[in-house]
Amino acid sequence: MILFNFSFYTIVCAVFIILFGNKEKASARAGIIVYTILIVIWLWAVLSFREPSGDPWRYMLNLHYIANLSFVELLHYDKDPFGFSLLNWFTSKINVDSALFFSIVYFFCVIPLYLAFRERFNKIDAAILIMLYLLYPFYINYLASGFKQGIAFGFMLWGLNCILDRSDPKWKKGIILLFTATLFHQSFWLANIAFTAWYFIYRKRPLNWALSTLGVCIILAMIGASEPIISIILPQDIIKNLGFSTYFDQDFLNSDEYLSVGYNSGFRIDFTIFTLIPLFIIIILNKNKKNNNNSLDLIKYYCILASAYFLMVFIPYSDRIAGFSWFLIPFLFFTYLNTQKLAKYRNFFVSFLFILYPILMISYIKTFFL
Repeated sequence: MILFNFSFYTIVCAVFIILFGNKEKASARAGIIVYTILIVIWLWAVLSFREPSGDPWRYMLNLHYIANLSFVELLHYDKDPFGFSLLNWFTSKINVDSALFFSIVYFFCVIPLYLAFRERFNKIDAAILIMLYLLYPFYINYLASGFKQGIAFGFMLWGLNCILDRSDPKWKKGIILLFTATLFHQSFWLANIAFTAWYFIYRKRPLNWALSTLGVCIILAMIGASEPIISIILPQDIIKNLGFSTYFDQDFLNSDEYLSVGYNSGFRIDFTIFTLIPLFIIIILNKNKKNNNNSLDLIKYYCILASAYFLMVFIPYSDRIAGFSWFLIPFLFFTYLNTQKLAKYRNFFVSFLFILYPILMISYIKTFFL
């Protein structure tokens, strides 16, 4: 199965690299759009018409439960964020078939993501970005099993693109979309807290402020000071509302469920390197190309989200918090390199990612493509 995933994924990515490499031609640009549509349809078929297991199976159990609720009862149902519960409820009124439910979830993930890209880019670039994300192994995991986060990520990025790095920010639309993300997963309040910090603290200050904040948070995580600091300054109500209360429970840390997973919480050098690589590359490009005016707000926001991860690095499954900044990496690079001066670097970046994706997919042994 691993060999099949790797071989098939390699072919899918290689075809797109060929199209992307010839994008100056009208036929190749048309091919990019057609090929993107085909991949969207292919992933829909693969992820929707599968036998539910693991998290998707648990989502189906929840769908069957919600199907028996009245709308008034739904308003008092608090085991899921209201937006996702409402989506379940409307879906169940049509049918409780897994293929229908997975299809609706899939397009609720993909459509807001595409609209987020269209806020800033033309159809060709939006198609390239959709491919960068649909074939991004980290994001496929959300399309395949982390449904609530998958939907919320699209709305989050759409909202950010309405506001950050724009000469004509759409404030009302952006804030509504950022709030909508929290209706599908409560942890996205963390993204909104980061947005608030950007607006009131970092927006009018140089990039060094955000970089310095990230540096301090990394040091705190490295010396083990994050936990005592956060435990003092973060109210328990906020912890509960963000959906992290279970992770702060010592009983959970000692449970057989958590210990059997073998997850290593605390400071991790691999996570740190992965988080910092984009910033190192951007700093080098800034220095060599004097490109200091591109996407500074998005870079600042990335630093703030990454700082939140290092402050909460001690909790179990902290990679779910790191995922907020990791999700932005393809878009951050693509946006930053979107100038004539840096065009060749963007071409290299896109091609490099599509070469890297099949290798990263080896670590995803789930039956996504069978």
